[in-house]
Amino acid sequence: CISCMSHNTDGLYSSKQTALIRASEDFLPTDPASHTIHIASVAYNSLFLGEFMRPDWDMFQSLHPVAEYHAA
Repeated sequence: CISCMSHNTDGLYSSKQTALIRASEDFLPTDPASHTIHIASVAYNSLFLGEFMRPDWDMFQSLHPVAEYHAA
């Protein structure tokens, strides 16, 4: 079970129920301006959340033109 939309106090306190947490907003494949901020927010959120939960970097489209950017 992955805790989605859980960057609130209640979601963070649920770490005893599930240790997986989504670390980002959704991937927006049609918005080129969102790719850099998506990766940056996931990285920063993972630094914080990774201290007590296992962050999930969300999914992306493997055939998208910037898929390698998201996968790296």
